[in-house]
Amino acid sequence: MKLDKFDREILRVMQKDATISMADLSQKVGLTHTPCWRRVKKMEAEGLIRFLHHPSGFFLGQTELGVRQERSQTGDAGSG
Repeated sequence: MKLDKFDREILRVMQKDATISMADLSQKVGLTHTPCWRRVKKMEAEGLIRFLHHPSGFFLGQTELGVRQERSQTGDAGSG
């Protein structure tokens, strides 16, 4: 998954405050609610964001964020 400036900003903001509301997150990154929510859900589906929940179903207020680096297709993967 390629990340654009909005995706990277979403990750940055969520790393600072994993409990941020979607309304506040969308305002901070400059998107409306629905496109921001879709991006978060897409990154969650891709494994870039993982929400940690208690077995009872309650959100623990922690979000594990990570960015996977995609290997270059230019043939330089074996150099080094």
